[in-house]
Amino acid sequence: MHSRYVVDLNRDPAGRALYPGADNTEICPTRGFDTAPRYRSGQEPDEAEVARRVDEYWRPYHARLAAELDAIRARHGFAILLDGHSIAAEVPRFFEGRLPDLNLGSNDGRSCAPALAALACDILGGQDRFSHVHNGRFKGGYITRQYGRPAEGLHALQ
Repeated sequence: MHSRYVVDLNRDPAGRALYPGADNTEICPTRGFDTAPRYRSGQEPDEAEVARRVDEYWRPYHARLAAELDAIRARHGFAILLDGHSIAAEVPRFFEGRLPDLNLGSNDGRSCAPALAALACDILGGQDRFSHVHNGRFKGGYITRQYGRPAEGLHALQ
């Protein structure tokens, strides 16, 4: 596995922003969540290097993920992708205040059946150790949005 600073597997390879109009990270981030540069000046990956990383790391990962999801769906008639990530609770670059402990995202209900997301929220509501939100600041990244097709039996929840 490689750092998201090599290539972020949860970003669109064409560079389309997850949240248009907001501050977004690139597929090969040049700044951290704290806005600090990740490369020395002049050593940032150029277009050719970004393309190489996408071809070497991003495409094989997504080809394998798609194949696994197809195999699971063929075997069981449906597949559920739980796409887990971590982030600091406070990231002023992206939002004010503190995030809930768990941030479930279903792309506003487009990436998984509402009943599945509601079940996850009900389970989290039955405990008091972790705060949670559904489709709050983070609604699901590229993976959730790309693979979540509930009408086809493929549910994705970040």
